[in-house]
Amino acid sequence: MSNLNPPRSPMEPKSPRRHRMETLFHRSKCSISSSSSLISTVFTSPPTGPTTKLCSRCQSIDFPALRAGTPVSHGLPSQIIAEADAGCRFCYLLYEHFDLSVERPIRLVGIRRALSLQERTALMEEGDVEGLKVVTGVDRDEDPFVHCLTFYTTHDDLAAESVLRRPFIKDFASDESFRLIKSWLDNCVYHHPGCNSPIIAQLPTRLLDVGIRGGRQDPKLFTPLFGYKDSYVALSYCWGESGANYVLRKSQLDIPNLVFDSATLPQTIRDAVEITRRLGFRFLWIDALCIIQEGDGGEDFRRESATMHEVYGNASITLAAAASRSVHGGIFQKPKYTEPPECKIPFKLSDTANGSVFVEFEDVEKGVDRIVEPLNTRAWTFQERILSPRVVLFYKDQISWDCKSKLINSNGPLNSILERSEDTPGRYTEFIASNDPSLSEVARNSKYMAYWRRSIEFYTRRNLTHQTDILKAISGLAQLIHSKTMDVYCAGMWLSDIYPHLFWHSGWVHRKSNTTIAPSWSWASNSGTIKFFFTKEYYHPSAPKTDWETTEQVEIDLQSTSDPFGDVREARLTMRGYLRVWDHSFKIKDEPLRTKLGVMFDDPQQPEEKLFLGEQE
Repeated sequence: MSNLNPPRSPMEPKSPRRHRMETLFHRSKCSISSSSSLISTVFTSPPTGPTTKLCSRCQSIDFPALRAGTPVSHGLPSQIIAEADAGCRFCYLLYEHFDLSVERPIRLVGIRRALSLQERTALMEEGDVEGLKVVTGVDRDEDPFVHCLTFYTTHDDLAAESVLRRPFIKDFASDESFRLIKSWLDNCVYHHPGCNSPIIAQLPTRLLDVGIRGGRQDPKLFTPLFGYKDSYVALSYCWGESGANYVLRKSQLDIPNLVFDSATLPQTIRDAVEITRRLGFRFLWIDALCIIQEGDGGEDFRRESATMHEVYGNASITLAAAASRSVHGGIFQKPKYTEPPECKIPFKLSDTANGSVFVEFEDVEKGVDRIVEPLNTRAWTFQERILSPRVVLFYKDQISWDCKSKLINSNGPLNSILERSEDTPGRYTEFIASNDPSLSEVARNSKYMAYWRRSIEFYTRRNLTHQTDILKAISGLAQLIHSKTMDVYCAGMWLSDIYPHLFWHSGWVHRKSNTTIAPSWSWASNSGTIKFFFTKEYYHPSAPKTDWETTEQVEIDLQSTSDPFGDVREARLTMRGYLRVWDHSFKIKDEPLRTKLGVMFDDPQQPEEKLFLGEQE
């Protein structure tokens, strides 16, 4: 059978369909017709091997104009292809990754790193240009799927203060890696106005003393005197199935100067000890070894769980072993990486100073798989990320930094993908910064309640080994919200916001937990993902406004009085108000679907009885 679609010649422009299929959606390659070349010159073969050769146009990219938000023309596709064939590395990047099939001027648009609200408040200028959006003849200016070129540079280059990304780190345990982490930490402590969390704070009940930098001693359990202050590191990680074998037992507290044999500790803990030392810290907090996990009936665990907002909130830095599925997986990764041909261009800083940056292609989907890394799927680790003022995350292919002021990916996406990811409700620090001091207390509390509901939606997407931990694993964030609002906590809900909180649903199937861990009216009684409706439609239109929201009584019987935000033994909610059918519109694709929702009884003797439930229209 003959091939109806002959292969594209080496330097022929890519057709729009081929470009979209190959570089945007990453679908399997299809046999498609190639477009005819727009230029008459016959090219031999594309540039091969690394080269720093640049054409005159690429040597003098107008960065001042890009900083001012002015698009810069970079010539016609025919000119770019000709320079690529002549060996220009930057032009070859444009040829290789962008659709040049339409003979219209190619425009470069500067991309600045997305600034946090703290940065936008504290800094006089926006972040510098750290990438380029390439707009070809087939792209719309507002096209969100336009691919980009991003910059990185070395730590000793003049452009290092403007361009934050660094060369690909091939070994997370390397000196290069620790130099980068230390620079992030130093900048945060000394140069971030929005990061006001102290580096020294009151120490938790117990910690591991890992010794001084460069030491090799085995870590030992340290119990500071009450009020003792120092700096310490916290660890966020996945236990895995065998994690319970490496825990602190009550009987071990009778051993004076308890020392843990490094040779018997799992790899993630050993790596955390090494990182703590190499960063210059002496104390390390790990839940498995700093909270009694066996031998006391869970009393120490319940007591210490009530302090998680302080443990992670006071840590100088939190290490997140994002890529490890268990305590044996380790923190240090050696990611697989195929180094692309080098492309280095001048980076004009001012009239008298020039730095240099390396340029690489960035796909719009780069970094999306981070949301399914093991740490981002576990419920217990959800609040640890939110509560920590500074986090360094060790993913499978990169290291990232997250503090109140900056989110930096060492060699990942230029800007964060938090708005479209499934692992976070958004940065808590961003939310806090958005609170206008002029807001009334009611309006400010309303923002906190909205953030809590959004957090619960993301939290319930994660996995719990024991469903009975559903309230304990979020209690630290609950305490933080309580400290800001002084609201009454009601088994995962808040009294001042009780009506929107009651409007939760679990999709089309309600999966009630097999054990009683929360009252049936709380989202915590469900064992799957939940979402909240929020609409004023639940108010009865003819009811007096004063009668819309009347809560007669809320009674909560706690499992332990030491943790008012933890397990609930029994709860009762008594309310008075108007009852009506509520119509809520859903939209699936382009088809409207109206469903009448109602109240379902929990009486197991009458599982099918409903107060009211309409049919789909």
